[in-house]
Parts: sequence; structure tokens; C-alpha cells
Amino acid sequence: MRNDVNNLPHWVWYTAMFLYCADRARMETPTKSIDEVYKDFLQDQRLDKNSGFQLRNQGTSMMLAYGLLVLPRAIWDRDDLPVFEFSTKTEFNFIVADFHAQTQHSQFIRCIRNSISHANLNIIAPADTHQRDTFTFWNYNPRKQCVDFKVLSSWKGFLSFLGEVAKYYINTVKPFFESCC
Repeated sequence: MRNDVNNLPHWVWYTAMFLYCADRARMETPTKSIDEVYKDFLQDQRLDKNSGFQLRNQGTSMMLAYGLLVLPRAIWDRDDLPVFEFSTKTEFNFIVADFHAQTQHSQFIRCIRNSISHANLNIIAPADTHQRDTFTFWNYNPRKQCVDFKVLSSWKGFLSFLGEVAKYYINTVKPFFESCC
């Protein structure tokens, strides 16, 4: 197993490059299949089947997490939005149990958002598979000088959580802002 955090820039770069290539192919060769675009991309980037690159990767997950949790900080700090249900809470195993993060969804979001924004995370990727990765997030409290929040989730569980967050934005936050502002 390896800590895959150091590979995040690698995964993010290749994922972004594929998206640019796919967009260019959409405009220049609209009849080309996604599979053909992907194979051309792998060849152009000199990636082979042994490179481990796949579009669903840890970098894509962290780009999504950053875009949903870190960048829209002001949204998460608001008190007037409808409640985020957090039905995917069971996907997280609390290692350092912050009582408030376990009982208040807003505190959990704050702690996991802080861990992502400060790169307080580990990704353990077993060498034999890309689907059993383990994500660990922690929050360091400088006032108390200790880690006051630490959770572990499978990659699949973390993606389920991000899916719930994305649906909350699309189905709840966006209509809320459209109706009031």
C-alpha cells in the first residue's frame, strides 16, 4: 500500500488534460466516440495500461471535494439554508470522535472542509486494486494543539458523500437562491 496524496497532482493533471482533449474532440471530431478519444489521449500522453490512470481517480475525487466543500465556504457557514440531511454519515468511521462533529452536520462539514483545505488527509491505495482506497481526514485545532477530528472512509463511501453534497447543491441550495435572491 502507498499514501497516494503525493500522486494527487499527477491524477488531477491527467484528468484535466483529458477533459480538455474531450472538449476539443467534441468540437473538432463530434463523431468520435469517448472510447476513441480516451485511447488517443492515453497514446498522446504516453500512458499505457500499466500507468494506473483511470478517469475515476483520487485526484478527480479531491477536485470535486474542493469544489463542493472548500470553495463555497460561505454557503456552508449560512444559517438560513434548508438542512443538509447527511444520510451518508454511516460511510465515515470516527477515529477521533469530536462530539459536535458526530451530532451536528454543520460541524462535520466544517471539520472535513478544513481537513481538505489544509491538505490534512491520507489516501491509502492498495497496489492490487483502485476500488479499495481508504481516505482519512483530520482537523488540527491550533488553539488546543491537537487533532480534534479524524474520520476514515472508503473511496466509494467518500464518493457517496460527495454525491449527496452535489445533490444538495443542485436540488436545495440552487433553488433556494433562485427563489429568494
